[in-house]
Amino acid sequence: FLSDLPFENKQIVASRKADNLSGGRSSILLPLSTALAPAAEFLDEKTDGWALTYADLRPESEFTTTGQAFLATNIAYAVAGFVLSSQGEALLGFMTEIVSVASFCYHYTQLQQPYNRTDDNTVKLALMVDYILASSSILIGLIYLLQDQTLPLDGLASSALGITCLLCCWRWEKGLPYIAWHSLWHLFSAYSAYSIGICHVAS
Repeated sequence: FLSDLPFENKQIVASRKADNLSGGRSSILLPLSTALAPAAEFLDEKTDGWALTYADLRPESEFTTTGQAFLATNIAYAVAGFVLSSQGEALLGFMTEIVSVASFCYHYTQLQQPYNRTDDNTVKLALMVDYILASSSILIGLIYLLQDQTLPLDGLASSALGITCLLCCWRWEKGLPYIAWHSLWHLFSAYSAYSIGICHVAS
């Protein structure tokens, strides 16, 4: 029935639903939050609080076309992971698919937070999970490169472009510029994972 409501009323209904579900969500997230607390504290201490900060994406939200298009770029990870798994690269394929879920959840909460549809700690928890899974996937890719002694040029070029876009996200860390640069990071890094994984299967 949300589709029949004006945008402002959608926000009100979503906010009320979030309030009703917050108790159940808290009971689910608490053990995960407790388990990741030492790592979060370490990151906070070593980066003076920078590592777990996140961009304010207003005026976009999970209801706007731009916000939804941003979330949709995570499909690139799911597609890359599925193709890798179907080609026999189970480990990197599986991790890339899991990254698609973690990244979607993080950016969904990031889009919600400015409108009080989720709290700051939930976004930071989602960001921490995204960090862990993305870093694990990148580590697997680096190990494959070292093992195979083969450098897929398209994958390396895509990696370089992706890192450039990620750096631009940290330079322009608000609204549409962040969304544009970070969407490109999703696309380039997903292709990098695909290229490195396919090269590993072929070696």
